[in-house]
Amino acid sequence: MIIPSGKPGTLASAARLTNDLIAFVDFSNDYGWAGNTANDLSNRSVKYSTPGGYVSVVSGSTAEPGYIDLDGSTDYLYATSSPSAFAGLTAFTIDAWVKLDTSGPIRTVVSNNTTVAALANKGFALVILSDLSPRINLNTGSSTSNGSLFGLTMGTGEWTNWFITVEETVVGTTSVMKGKVFKPAGVSTSDFTGISISTGAQGITSSNPIAIGRRSTSAVQYWDGMIGAVKIYNRVLPESEMNLNYERSKKRYGHS
Repeated sequence: MIIPSGKPGTLASAARLTNDLIAFVDFSNDYGWAGNTANDLSNRSVKYSTPGGYVSVVSGSTAEPGYIDLDGSTDYLYATSSPSAFAGLTAFTIDAWVKLDTSGPIRTVVSNNTTVAALANKGFALVILSDLSPRINLNTGSSTSNGSLFGLTMGTGEWTNWFITVEETVVGTTSVMKGKVFKPAGVSTSDFTGISISTGAQGITSSNPIAIGRRSTSAVQYWDGMIGAVKIYNRVLPESEMNLNYERSKKRYGHS
């Protein structure tokens, strides 16, 4: 269990966020989270909670950095509503700070879909495979597409900063996924590598709320380890902006 920091919180600082952020959950001590809920800093009406009262994922650790600690079997966070900005979205970037305890089964960082390619399950998931490489899963409403970046890997027991982008280049047919990851040494594991996957005409439209640490509406692929922050942008971030985001946050996670 993580002991809450007891700080009153500084949500006013979220006013400095840009409108291209459509989801942003940060477990930094600066926000003083307590209990088993956290706010989406890009939309304060959206809250993330720990269904079932799994208080072991309480955020706001007095240590630096703040984080949630997930057990790989029951713990996760679930949003109270789904951002309307996901409707018809055909390009996005996920920026996440994560620390994996153990490899093995597929682990989910963030998602708003299930593992079933049904109409109601349109959406996306960022998962880490057993070989410690990332995969984007997209449900179009009639089919499921997976794009894996095998050139990118993470280690266990260390904080890493992931940047994964998806951009639809041919409507309803092809999206290009790219990725970059920063390890403790502050160097990306590989240059950008593109892979084509089918997204369908509706982008990642989904009525499912976002889940952090598990697939959205199916109890599978739980994260085992820590998550410090998750941002989702409604555009593809250029590599220069990824580098800037990393530089601004790396000391918090012990990177030099």
